[in-house]
Amino acid sequence: ILQQGSLIGVFYDYNGMYLCAGYTQLQDGIMQIAVMGDDIATDEIDGLVNGSPLLFMVWDTNLCEMYPAEVLFSNGPEVFTSNGITFITDIFMQPNGPTSQEINCLSGWTIFSTYIETSDMQMSSILSTLDDDVIIAKDYLGAAFLPEFSFDGVGELTVGWGYQLKMENERTLVIDGDYAFPEYNPVELSAGWNLIGYLRTLSAPADAVLSALVDAGNLIIIKDYLGAAYLPEYNFNGIGDMLPGQGYQIKLVESGILQYLSNEESY
Repeated sequence: ILQQGSLIGVFYDYNGMYLCAGYTQLQDGIMQIAVMGDDIATDEIDGLVNGSPLLFMVWDTNLCEMYPAEVLFSNGPEVFTSNGITFITDIFMQPNGPTSQEINCLSGWTIFSTYIETSDMQMSSILSTLDDDVIIAKDYLGAAFLPEFSFDGVGELTVGWGYQLKMENERTLVIDGDYAFPEYNPVELSAGWNLIGYLRTLSAPADAVLSALVDAGNLIIIKDYLGAAYLPEYNFNGIGDMLPGQGYQIKLVESGILQYLSNEESY
C-alpha cells in the first residue's frame, strides 16, 4: 500500500529511456496529472505524441524505490490525446522483477525455459551465444532450430513454453530483458503433449503448482528432462520442485490454462 506523499507519474519512451511527462503527489481525494505533449517545433521527442501509451510509474516514499504500475481506466482515451481528459479509478504498483536470467544448459538433451522477454525472441537470437555448442533445439510440435544449417524453424519463443535443447558441451545461457510476471502470463495448453516453462523466480512443488489442472481432472502426467514424473492418479510427485530455467513435458486430457501464482504468493 502506497503511503501519502508517494509520487505517481506518466512516462514516455525516449530511445529506450523512460522520461517523466508529468506527476502528482498521492493524497486523499481527486488527483490530477497534467501530462506534457511533444513540442513539434523541436527535432527531439520531449513529450508524448498522439496515440502514445500512458505509461504509469510510482515512487514509493516508504521504500525509496520506483515501480511500474498498471491503472484501471474508467473514462476517456487510454492513450495520449492532445487536450484529452482520461479518468482512472485504481492504480496497481507492480514489483520490479529480474532483468536477467542465467540458465545452465547441460551437455546432451535437456528442456529449458525463460521468464525473461527480450526485444528479439527468435530462437536463433536467444541461443546465439551458444551456437558453437547447440546441436538442435525444438518446440513441442517438433519445429527445429539447426544452427549448423542456419535454419530456425522455431521462430519466436512463447512466454510460458519450454523447449528441448541438445548441447555438445555444458554452457551457461544468459538472457537479458524484462521479467514476464507469472500472474500476468497464463500459459495456454493444448490437449495431449505440451512443453511448459516455469515463470516464477521461486521454486515450488509440482503437485501444488498444478493443483488446479488436477482438480479439473485434466492432468495426466508431467515429466522433467530426466524422466522423473508427477502422476496425479497415484498421488506421486517424483519431480519434487519445479525450477526456474527448466522446462517440462506435460500431457493433458483437453486444452487448458496453467496460471502460476505471483512470487509474492506461496503454494
